[in-house]
Amino acid sequence: MTKSTVFEERKKGFKDLLLLLVATIVLGGLFLFVFFNPDYSKIFYIIVSAIALYLSVFYVRTDHREKDLKVLPPQKFPSLSVLIPSYNSANSIGNCLRYVLAIKYPRPFTITVIDDCSTDNTQEVLKEFPSVKVVHNPHNKGKSKSLNSAIRMATTELVVCIDSDTYPNPNVFLDCVPQFYTKEKVGAVTPFITVANPKTWVQKIQEIEYFFGFGFFPKVASKLDGLYVAPGPLSIFNRKVLMEIGGYDEDNLTEDMEIALRLHAHGYSLGYAPSSVPTEVPDTWGGLYHQRTRWYRGTIFNIIKYKNMFFNRKLKSFGGFFFPALVLFVTTVILSFLVIWSLILFSIFYTLSAWSLSLANGHFPLELPAEITVPSLLVFLAMAAIIYYVFFVRSISMLNIKRSRNMVLPITITLLFYPLWISVVYTTSLFQELAATKRSW
Repeated sequence: MTKSTVFEERKKGFKDLLLLLVATIVLGGLFLFVFFNPDYSKIFYIIVSAIALYLSVFYVRTDHREKDLKVLPPQKFPSLSVLIPSYNSANSIGNCLRYVLAIKYPRPFTITVIDDCSTDNTQEVLKEFPSVKVVHNPHNKGKSKSLNSAIRMATTELVVCIDSDTYPNPNVFLDCVPQFYTKEKVGAVTPFITVANPKTWVQKIQEIEYFFGFGFFPKVASKLDGLYVAPGPLSIFNRKVLMEIGGYDEDNLTEDMEIALRLHAHGYSLGYAPSSVPTEVPDTWGGLYHQRTRWYRGTIFNIIKYKNMFFNRKLKSFGGFFFPALVLFVTTVILSFLVIWSLILFSIFYTLSAWSLSLANGHFPLELPAEITVPSLLVFLAMAAIIYYVFFVRSISMLNIKRSRNMVLPITITLLFYPLWISVVYTTSLFQELAATKRSW
């Protein structure tokens, strides 16, 4: 690619990002107009009611579309190989391999660890597993390049890409592989990613988030070809399909999302199995911020890259609903930052101003501005909370996890405060993309 071509691509990408920002600001202005105008507040009720009704019908419809999986005789299970990219993973690679070696499968499968020039004692840990093949990169390549090299060398029908800090359950292959035979042109199958041993509050909040994001929602979405991520912790691919579409994008911040979108672009779908796969997650707010900034920048970048999927009839339900819904979600999150934080700051400013004037006159009223307590907002928040909770309950029931009192506080924080934090990170990510700051993994 020439320098002029790269410049044109960046210029075009900047215009798309700027358009997304302008559209969000315009939508924010329209929302505030409706929000503060009693004559138009009923529109908000109609929108909320329509969304609630649609989700209810959608829930009932998909919940009754359960089909019995095709039972594969042992000799019909395809050949399979496991690929584990590793970089400075001495603290987790040993446990990861113990879990992978314990996985049940009717046929023998190979395990290959691609060591990407680790500088810790990863190689010493790997020596404890003589049955595991180890490939040492001559120089640090990164995750995507390491996987692409290993995929090219593989000869099996399926390849399983597993992160080195992930601990799959013993039945994950038996649960996932039959999903390749539920419909035509399945390019990949994904499991139920969960949080491994949550200890800190940051991890407990992520546990609730993962139940929602990797549980019932992808189960429903997979029935209508609506999955748009092949999770990095563990995904199973048809190797020929991967080779056909060119493997992982080696310059993408969220290669797991990009590969899923490219599968859809080539006419393939993604399957899903509710098989628990615990993975390590950040244990501090700083680590989570770094991870999510990468995720959200990658999401915005991939939305721009695949913007031709928007209402693309050739992609059926994915182009007609799920991809536009993804765009709407990102726009709404950024919009919530502009609107909600503006309302919070306005409320604080209004209240402090009222207090200052009252104190000057010898009064001290403890009341919030009436303009902020709009019933439609309460209806929206209540409806969102109910829908979120229903999805959460359905998700944990898929893993036979019972509700407990220990979940109440993490759920409350996740519902009330975590979205505000996410809106800040998403908006920061958008401006980082606009400023073309350096992308780091």
